[in-house]
Amino acid sequence: MISNDFDICFDEPILPISTFPSYYQHALIGLCTSGQAKLIVFSKEHLLVKNELIVFVPGALISFVEVSSDFSIRYIYISKDLFQDIMSGIKVVLPPFCIYLNSHFNYYLTEEQYKYFMFYFQLLYNRVTSPTNLFPRETAIILLRIPFFDLYNEYECCKRNNKDLGKTRKEELTSSFYKLVSKYYKEQKNVDFYAGKLNVTPKYLSKVVKEVCGVSPKSWIIECTLLEIKALLRDSVFNIQEITVKTKFPNQSALGRFFKRHTGMSPSEFRDLRR
Repeated sequence: MISNDFDICFDEPILPISTFPSYYQHALIGLCTSGQAKLIVFSKEHLLVKNELIVFVPGALISFVEVSSDFSIRYIYISKDLFQDIMSGIKVVLPPFCIYLNSHFNYYLTEEQYKYFMFYFQLLYNRVTSPTNLFPRETAIILLRIPFFDLYNEYECCKRNNKDLGKTRKEELTSSFYKLVSKYYKEQKNVDFYAGKLNVTPKYLSKVVKEVCGVSPKSWIIECTLLEIKALLRDSVFNIQEITVKTKFPNQSALGRFFKRHTGMSPSEFRDLRR
């Protein structure tokens, strides 16, 4: 493994996914190079074949159940923490995008696209493992933003062209919840508030969101807050007190306690590490 939160594997006979349905805690980009394998993604069977790209994000409900004798895959393992850092730099509206990716996780590539991703995997590996590279994690973040930004661009094009994104009623409720979260998460961090706005019980909202995304509503409220704090710490000239005001924490100590509880480091430590 290159690091605890990132790895690139070439032509492996299996995927790092359980044979039992479970919510995946990491992100993964995989390119099938030969053979085929059967996956179950949110209770639906999918046959993965050569020249097919798959993308899973944290919270996907998946299992890896069957594989042909000639199956091989190149994949990039990405920890949840690294995934957050990748997405915070793109500044996406993460929850609705993740819902989209859960139902648009596979892409059949042309021969030209297949060659591009073969090159991309090798380039990424060469750059992050170079003995002269003093910042492999930062290099990985920059290069991994490319495919995720392309996917986000596709998602936004679908929205702006009013294309059907294939949402079920539960996905619609989940999307409505995330729209409210994006509007109110700075002031409202209680699930009861959002359930009331949507005219459902907190228990039902939690059940549906967990089923659709593999993450509880409370966790997504926390994720949205963390993403904004990380983006402000990394990319802005604001000091910690100004970030406290922007994110509407009562004081700098409260922001620091919240951030350290969920990341294991203080805002200042995070800023120094990412510079």
